[in-house]
Amino acid sequence: MTIRKLGPHARQAILCGLACFVLLELGLAVAIDGWLPQFRDPFYGIKASGLRRHIEEKKCGPNAGEAGDVAAKPPWTVVMLGNSRTGHGLVARQLEIDLERELGRRVVVFNFGLPAAGPMVELLSLRRLLAEGLRPDLLLVEVWAPFLTGPPVAETAFVTIDRLGNSDLPALEQCHWPVAGLRKSWQRTWWVPSWSHRFAILSMIVPTFVPGHLRQDWCRLADETGWVPNDVTVPPAQHGDLIARVQAEWQQLLEHFDPETPSCQALRQILETCRRERIPAALVLLPEGSEFRSLYRPEIWNEIQAFLHDLSAEHAVPVFDTRSWVVDEDFSDAYHLLVRGAMSFTERLGREVVLPLLREQDPK
Repeated sequence: MTIRKLGPHARQAILCGLACFVLLELGLAVAIDGWLPQFRDPFYGIKASGLRRHIEEKKCGPNAGEAGDVAAKPPWTVVMLGNSRTGHGLVARQLEIDLERELGRRVVVFNFGLPAAGPMVELLSLRRLLAEGLRPDLLLVEVWAPFLTGPPVAETAFVTIDRLGNSDLPALEQCHWPVAGLRKSWQRTWWVPSWSHRFAILSMIVPTFVPGHLRQDWCRLADETGWVPNDVTVPPAQHGDLIARVQAEWQQLLEHFDPETPSCQALRQILETCRRERIPAALVLLPEGSEFRSLYRPEIWNEIQAFLHDLSAEHAVPVFDTRSWVVDEDFSDAYHLLVRGAMSFTERLGREVVLPLLREQDPK
């Protein structure tokens, strides 16, 4: 039966239904582009909302407006970009307390670690934050060698069309990422956000309806400063098998190094953005267990160090190698820190890296 054979009331009901569907899709698409970024990219959206909320809480905290009080000064904002290693490793609340005690003023420290985020995702996150007016006074950027060497396997899986906005595509293009196909897909899927963003929307509203491997609500595990505690321990009898799997998974990404990969280009773009926006920045290589550090071939590691040295010299940005700061027992899998390791790393990072960098800045 065709629509022409239906009665006038039935045809009217169908046309009204189609019109409502189109209007709802357009409204949802506009809302996602405008003020619901968590429905496009929950990983970023949850953290960005948390950062904005935490800054406002600091501004409006006790004694915030008392004249002559150091608390009346606007808070410094320190943000660290990275992947889940940062997410588990930087205890931002602890670092805030330590910095405020030493500096005598309010400090916001926020852990912006996102799952599987390499330089490409870090670049997109920085550009999005700046577009929203969330400008850090100091930016720490995690650098992890497996995400610099070879093809960006993990980032390819996470830089997908459903997580990207139209404004993200030029940044990818600058990094020599193939965006022609992405742009066409984005234009097609923009009209049906309830389908293209279905897993993101469900992850935000009813996450239990989404299979575990498709859920995008990991950042909900974070505290108010973005830290996600890691208490996943492995029985000693299974430790050897775990390390063997980790080594097999990451070894292939440490076989060669090309400083012209999209990931390396993205790291350059991050530093270019910081220089253009006059944001002090630092590159940080996070702790790794000795079993993971053993994967680096000396010649490959020398090439990576030379690349980072050149970046540091070109952009006047320091590089801090903290890979050996934490003992093996404080990792869950040789590269993700447990809570005790995170506390130890954060305390030393604040004392040796963040505090000196903030003291170099003029008071606001």
